[in-house]
Amino acid sequence: MSRRAPSLAASLVWASPLAVPLATIPLYGGDTPAAALALSAVAFLLAAITVIFSPQRPMQLPLIGAFFYVAFVGLARYQGWLSSGAHEYAALGACGALCLIGYLAGHNGRLVERLWQWSLWAGGALAIAAFLDFALEPDLSFGRARPYHTERLAAPFLSSNTAATFYGIIAVMSAAELIRILSAPADHPLKTVERIVVRGLFPTTYLLFAFANVILTASRAGLLVTVAGLLLLTGWELLSRLLRGRLTLSLAKLGAAGAVTSIIAGALFLTSGELLQDRLAIAAEDDTRIVLLQAYASAVELEPALGHGLGSFAWVNDLIVTPDNADLLQTQGAAHNVYLQWLLQGGLVGTILLGLVVLPIVLTIFLGLGRRRRRTTYMRATLCIVLLVGAHGMVDYAVEIPMVAWWLSWLLGLAAGLAVKGRTAS
Repeated sequence: MSRRAPSLAASLVWASPLAVPLATIPLYGGDTPAAALALSAVAFLLAAITVIFSPQRPMQLPLIGAFFYVAFVGLARYQGWLSSGAHEYAALGACGALCLIGYLAGHNGRLVERLWQWSLWAGGALAIAAFLDFALEPDLSFGRARPYHTERLAAPFLSSNTAATFYGIIAVMSAAELIRILSAPADHPLKTVERIVVRGLFPTTYLLFAFANVILTASRAGLLVTVAGLLLLTGWELLSRLLRGRLTLSLAKLGAAGAVTSIIAGALFLTSGELLQDRLAIAAEDDTRIVLLQAYASAVELEPALGHGLGSFAWVNDLIVTPDNADLLQTQGAAHNVYLQWLLQGGLVGTILLGLVVLPIVLTIFLGLGRRRRRTTYMRATLCIVLLVGAHGMVDYAVEIPMVAWWLSWLLGLAAGLAVKGRTAS
């Protein structure tokens, strides 16, 4: 191989993932079938380019996942489900493509750091834009009327609960970056303060706006899982450093942490408003989720093995409507439980296959914490994000939205690639 070939391969594996944070910015159009198909095609193309020119070769798991995916799509083609669910099957495949790109890029620790930060900047910029848009025009969402959740922040999604999940992810990503800055050693307290002010400006700003957005969505579960994710990440980091004897505290760091906490507490006071308080007050009286779970759990029994196919929710919803639940079910576009919805559409077989792909990735990241010495904060943050999304998915459907699923898949890939690198200095 010529000397230029490695340079070309390296430049492509560095460049191709850079487009992913931009391609995964959630916009209204990303949730339409045509946009989902187009963006999925972009993800497949990027994955192909990355695999061809990357100096790293994928593990066997992506090949197994690709085999399962082809079989899954083949079954859908045989059953005639692609006519209504082609965009959902494409979006599911794009999740794997983005995860694979992130995995290959994750073998370079410095590249992971840059990609994480660029992804954070993209999500943070969106958080600021959504906050300002809601503050200036609360009845609209980026100039467009909303059919529901009209008094709650939902930009750029139609659903406030989906927005709560996404901005919760950005809040945890921001906290992870801020923790890395606070934990870096410094020769003098003034240098610590200077580094925090300069390097910590953007993560602190993004954390503030993302957390404020979660509050403005008035999502009760969204706020709960976001706070839990932030506390889990912070406690996990402190415990890890304590066990390794690397926990060092100083007045500068304590003061900076106190300032950040005060800013967040102030944002909570200023932005919570009466809507979130009212929703929290009536939480015990709201039984809509129970009614939905009962209705869709019974629908799983209609096709327990293979489900009804992706994109079939509207048809299944009409099938199980009764006079008692018609008023509630006819206004739903999802089961408000991602696990139940996957059972409805993919059946027990599809659920097991998905678990055989996703669970090893999560386990790889967790086990990688014992091998890695550096950049483990990103891996812990990714696991906290998985728990955040998974917990909120018990009562909502954010991961059913392609852009949220793609963002999560991208982060999983980055963390998994970093985890398998082992103890290196990079």
